[in-house]
Amino acid sequence: MAHACTTHYFKAFVTTDVIGLEMCGSLKNVIALAVGMARGAGYGENTAAMIETRGLSEMTALGKAAGADPKTFCGLAGVGDLIATCGSPLSRNYTFGANLGKGLSVEEATRVSNGVAEGVPTTDAVVALGRKLGVPTPLATAMSHVLAAARCWPSCSAPISPRSERTEPFRWAGAGNQTGAARPFCCGFVKLLRQMVHAHMRKRRRRARLRVGWYPVI
Repeated sequence: MAHACTTHYFKAFVTTDVIGLEMCGSLKNVIALAVGMARGAGYGENTAAMIETRGLSEMTALGKAAGADPKTFCGLAGVGDLIATCGSPLSRNYTFGANLGKGLSVEEATRVSNGVAEGVPTTDAVVALGRKLGVPTPLATAMSHVLAAARCWPSCSAPISPRSERTEPFRWAGAGNQTGAARPFCCGFVKLLRQMVHAHMRKRRRRARLRVGWYPVI
């Protein structure tokens, strides 16, 4: 199949890591939701890069625990697809997250987004899988709370509150068990998520007040 698809301008690579390929294709959608939400809320390239990088660490750790080859997440199916999904306005998940960041509710974002956002139902599945495998999933957990829409910030921040570590843990690149160091979000990222959720809820309340205030007086 790879030979049949290969041309002078297109190269098909083969792998035996089916688990890794499937998880790359699913987990990157959750990260794209978070990146889109950050961009929709007005944050820039540095913030998007930070979310993508820490999201890659999270998805790789989860994949490794599920039996995937960590190197798969550094290739085209992992980093390559992640960059494309998190950086293109044609991405359904990025667009859905951006609409959330602009203050739309989940229902409103679903109506205006260009297609089905696979990351929405995948988010809770990622959280459940991480809990089953004993792998922290702070980014997916935070997005799950945002999508639930009825959660206050203290309940959102609890799973991603910083501990004593202040260095960046590369749990997917190193050897050995690093469970004790697997807390990938620093205080600055927790502060960012807090601001994003607060801004999202303020925009939703403002939109609700505008809708109420536009009824004509007769």
